[in-house]
Amino acid sequence: MIGGFVGFVHFTLYWTGGCCVMLLTQCIN
Repeated sequence: MIGGFVGFVHFTLYWTGGCCVMLLTQCIN
């Protein structure tokens, strides 16, 4: 259960981080 929660948090951080990178790329472009 704890491992699943950590995996969920890691996935969420990775997804939001990817969105931030895409937004930054759009701003630069």
